[in-house]
Amino acid sequence: MEFRTLAARFGEIEATDADHDIRDEVADLLRDASELSTVVRFLLGRVFPAYDSRTLDVGPQLCHEAIARVAGPNVSVADVEDRLAEHGDIGEVAASYDLGGQQGLEAFTDGDSDALTVAELDATLRELAAASGDGSRETKLDLLFGLFNRCDTVQARYLSRLVLSELRIGVGEGTVRDAITDAFDAPVASVERALQVSNDYGLVAERTRDGGAAALDEMTL
Repeated sequence: MEFRTLAARFGEIEATDADHDIRDEVADLLRDASELSTVVRFLLGRVFPAYDSRTLDVGPQLCHEAIARVAGPNVSVADVEDRLAEHGDIGEVAASYDLGGQQGLEAFTDGDSDALTVAELDATLRELAAASGDGSRETKLDLLFGLFNRCDTVQARYLSRLVLSELRIGVGEGTVRDAITDAFDAPVASVERALQVSNDYGLVAERTRDGGAAALDEMTL
């Protein structure tokens, strides 16, 4: 799945008001997602399962600097922060700039060879989380630059929120639990038990899709 497709679906979910409609939108997304466990974690604003103590260790300053670099030489970190003070949402700020994903050969042809995929995004964010020690800040900045440079405005909105743990599209754990049961026709009790055992919504979604209630009931601590 391309990240632009996932970002567009995030936008549709965020624009939906009623809780039951949000659940239906999420269930549809789960049915369509090829990288299901990753999509589920991203829906919850996470890169890693809840039990995993790893973090991206990306603060606002680093994110702002990456956005400013991609936006061009006439944009400073102070400019990004001024827009943030005005809009109050880093996603809106990132989406307000013309970033690299809107440029390049694909803008003039049907080619899309450099489209950022969900799998690539997940791998890069994990690489970012693993960076430590001397030079790690510059490594993280370079990785963020590379990601934002492949984003259009919609992708930039949700990437910036994701890396700062501020996704806020109206989807919580209860919504994802219910969407898993709806998407793959599984008993709520089996899904809830599997979540209690694993504390991993992505894994439970995959097990439900691939093996149904029987696979969930086999899960143990």
